[in-house]
Amino acid sequence: MADWRNIKTFESFGSGPFRIYFLSMFWQWIGQNIQGIAQSLLIYRLTGSTAILGLMVLISAVPQLLFSLFAGVLADRFPKKRLIQAGQGFQGLVFAGVGFALMSGYLSSDNSGSWWIIIASAAVQAVLFSFTSPAISAIYPELVGKEKVMNAMSLNSIGSSVVSLIAPAVGGVLIDAIDFKAVYFIVGGLYLLSAVIVHFIPAGNARSVSKRNAVGDVIEGLKYAWKNKTILYIIMFTFACVIVVQPQITLTPVYSENILKVGATGLGLLQSAGGAGILLAAIVMASLPAKKRGIIMLASGIGLGITLTVFAFSRSWPLSLAMMAIIGAGKIGHMTVGTTLIQTNSEAAYLGRTLSIMQISMGLGGLSSFIVSALAEKIGVEWAIGGFALALIPISALMIILLPKVRKLD
Repeated sequence: MADWRNIKTFESFGSGPFRIYFLSMFWQWIGQNIQGIAQSLLIYRLTGSTAILGLMVLISAVPQLLFSLFAGVLADRFPKKRLIQAGQGFQGLVFAGVGFALMSGYLSSDNSGSWWIIIASAAVQAVLFSFTSPAISAIYPELVGKEKVMNAMSLNSIGSSVVSLIAPAVGGVLIDAIDFKAVYFIVGGLYLLSAVIVHFIPAGNARSVSKRNAVGDVIEGLKYAWKNKTILYIIMFTFACVIVVQPQITLTPVYSENILKVGATGLGLLQSAGGAGILLAAIVMASLPAKKRGIIMLASGIGLGITLTVFAFSRSWPLSLAMMAIIGAGKIGHMTVGTTLIQTNSEAAYLGRTLSIMQISMGLGGLSSFIVSALAEKIGVEWAIGGFALALIPISALMIILLPKVRKLD
């Protein structure tokens, strides 16, 4: 019988540290997917406002804009597993705190304005995420070696997409069947479990990249990315995709509540459909040789623009589910491939900082979510999301035509 570790699709599982990391992230993915539904749906039910839903995302985005570059310096200087572990542990405590606020009755529809707790918890989560995200992405070469980074990231995408296929639907059912507070306690426990597991990853070597202070290292990283045009263009494309995609993710509860009228369970199924698309795309990419990754990344932008536009104006439940699946595939096409190209084209001493620049895209996505959410109050959610989505199609096409060096990247 063939050893599964010798099958190319699963070759990174031959690394013990990667298996531990994968297990730790597995429980974190479950928590993320359930919490993502609970947080957005809870604040929308408490306020009924797309503007406040957008405000939550905007406040979540600010720490990522402010701190991501400095987080990249930390990822280049200190053991990455310690940064990841600290972030997971504190995240667990934040979710448990929201659970206690719900259990006490303070956070409820009967207490007007209590939704500030959700906003505050989202801001704290964003700070923690901004400081750990570069380490989460930059740790792969330490776990499997640089030549297997694409495979390892694709396997993680497969794992996270399997979870996102199931966990959102489970989260929606749990919300309808029990209540929000139980869900928040469950999520907190999952994050704490992840922190315990990641402890068993062998510690990587801390690397002092220079004798400069943190600001000096940030400036050095920005100069490096600016001079390396391949990295710069990949980052710019990532910015464009996230700016367009993030508002749709933020406003999906509006579709489930007001347009498709399918409730929390339906919202979970929509998210699960996106997970199905991610899963199929991740399996394909984990098996692909390291070829033509540049064109895959750029073409995914065109696909995202088209499917997001169709989803924006769909009032059909089956069509919306199908579009969510294709959107999921497009998301992994631009993000996983783009991150892999950054890792394979960056010098090791600058990896954390170049990935942290990419992480700024999440902050920009939050800003665009706020703008689109405000527009949705005026012109409707369909036109607000659809208008942004249409812009991604010509942007991606122009990059394919005008940037042959990126298009031909392997």
